Amino acid sequence: MQKFITQKFKGISIFCSLFTLFFLSSMSLMAQTVSTAGGTGYLGNIAINNPAPLVASFVVQNTGASPLALTSVSSQMAPGFGGTLAGAVSNNKLYMSTTSLGGNFDVSTAAWTQVATGTSVVPAAATPATIVQCITGANIVIPGGAQYRFVLELSRGLVGSTNLV
Repeated sequence: MQKFITQKFKGISIFCSLFTLFFLSSMSLMAQTVSTAGGTGYLGNIAINNPAPLVASFVVQNTGASPLALTSVSSQMAPGFGGTLAGAVSNNKLYMSTTSLGGNFDVSTAAWTQVATGTSVVPAAATPATIVQCITGANIVIPGGAQYRFVLELSRGLVGSTNLV
């Protein structure tokens, strides 16, 4: 009788292990690197002459079925007006909304959640290749079919651009 019970539990254990393995393997998380290592095609020639915070908003839409992970955010940065010098440290925040997907935004409302922070150093000058990593170590999962809006807030050095073309 003891042998039968042991074999039964061993069979259940193997079944549970195989089920767990199958279940976990079907829940894959996709990642894609969007790189601007070759330049952005923009000049970085418009310094933002406003007091901090300096912000840029963008939308990420996952048109696939598998979830995507946003792990880092980079931005074009440069010294500019308002006393931002090369080498200045920028304190950065990333906010996310699943409901405020267009138009004006106010990150202090309930529609927005701060999801990551980071620091970066303002480079010496703006060139088409001065892309600086502002947020690292984030783990924001965007489900398949979802659309999220983000606001990147920098305390120093954010620049806008006109296209090189």
